[in-house]
Amino acid sequence: MPRPWRTHPRQGPVVDHAVPGPRTVEAGQKTLGPCGALKLKEARARALDFVRAGLDGEDLAVKQRKAAAEEQRKQAVESAKRVGTLVDAYLGQAASELRPSTHKQATHYLKVVWHPLHDHVADEIDWRSVVSLLEKISSERGPVSANRAKAYLSMCMSWAPDRALIDRNPVIGVRPVASDRSRDRVLSQDKIGDIWRSAEGDDIGAIVRLLLLRARPERR
Repeated sequence: MPRPWRTHPRQGPVVDHAVPGPRTVEAGQKTLGPCGALKLKEARARALDFVRAGLDGEDLAVKQRKAAAEEQRKQAVESAKRVGTLVDAYLGQAASELRPSTHKQATHYLKVVWHPLHDHVADEIDWRSVVSLLEKISSERGPVSANRAKAYLSMCMSWAPDRALIDRNPVIGVRPVASDRSRDRVLSQDKIGDIWRSAEGDDIGAIVRLLLLRARPERR
């Protein structure tokens, strides 16, 4: 039985294949693999696949190229939906909308704190994954940092669906790690004196002094 392929001096084993068309026969060549890299059995199997495809009216080489192009398209779509890609796009647009200090803090949380999510596709992230990472952030950085991390991630993930970049915001339904409590601050006598001395000479200074007087505890 003759071999279904021949050896090209530079390309290695190649097979000639033909695909019947409506008017003519389109012929071509397909490289089976690097010269010397294929075993006899494997080369024969690959060559027969191309020959059979040609007899069935199917150009296997064209089919493989189309499949490769479709795979590249899917990978490009998936890459555009990864959290890291969305973060870069959001921060690029937010640079002109947020105050510099806020943008700097958002960059830190989104690119550093949320870095473990960067390789994940946003539409495939569920709220359980977000909660798990928030608990880890709270353990390592404290509940306040965890709440800020959640807020900035939610801003980014709310921005993306509005621009049809992803289907949903995975942060929806995730509660804050801890409730934020306002802190009481007591001014020392020296600090009160500094404020009193600097609040003079105009109406605003008079208002500040009045507020200081009203804030003094009643003496009994």
